[in-house]
Amino acid sequence: MKKYIHVAVGTMFLLSTSQAQVNTDNNAGNNFSKDIILVTEEVTEKPVRDFPVMVLGVRFMPTTSDLKVQNSDGNTVEGSAVLSYGYGGLLGYNFNKHMGLQVEVLYSTLSQKYADHTLDREIDINYVNIPLLLSLNVNRTNAVNLNVVVGPQLGINVGSSVKTSGTANGNTSTTAVLAVKENDFGVAYGGGLDFGLNAARTIRFDIGFRGVTGLIDISDRSKTLETDSYYILQKKRTQTYAGYIGFTFLL
Repeated sequence: MKKYIHVAVGTMFLLSTSQAQVNTDNNAGNNFSKDIILVTEEVTEKPVRDFPVMVLGVRFMPTTSDLKVQNSDGNTVEGSAVLSYGYGGLLGYNFNKHMGLQVEVLYSTLSQKYADHTLDREIDINYVNIPLLLSLNVNRTNAVNLNVVVGPQLGINVGSSVKTSGTANGNTSTTAVLAVKENDFGVAYGGGLDFGLNAARTIRFDIGFRGVTGLIDISDRSKTLETDSYYILQKKRTQTYAGYIGFTFLL
């Protein structure tokens, strides 16, 4: 009987020892798995930016321009600026809260009136302008942000026209020809304020100034004129001044 008791006790001891070893191995395996998961999480975790990267916006731009014109006698005349309007959109990328790049696509008209003896003429030159601008900001995410921009601008001529009113006499019977090169190139610059409209300050109202100084002569005198006709534009680089209002969305 004692022999059987000893055998039973020994068997129970062996079983309990084996179970403890299995539990120890399982715990070690679980801990190892947790270590792997933790290491994996640390490796794959990416830094979170504390500012919006992308910028989308729309612009409305009342514009005035300075063009050098002449009358049918070939004399330079002083024109009067005409307020015209431009509009378009922008796409930007923020490197940080203070600096970014933005490209805009803007449709705008350069207009000017002048007197040609007894006639009044108004010229309109339509452009699609594409400026690429470096944007410098006090802080893109502030409730109120001051910004300045500067960069090159390409202008694509998409049409021009001359409107004439009044009664012609002997000096004004010639035909006024408005000839403009297909492209213009210049430097755009400006500054403004933008105001956060929502709690996250990602929807913003913009107001500011934009100027453009042309670097090339936009007049085109490559064609031979017919009798009793003359070129309106003298050699001139564009100079435009605009205000703008609009909205930008930080994404």
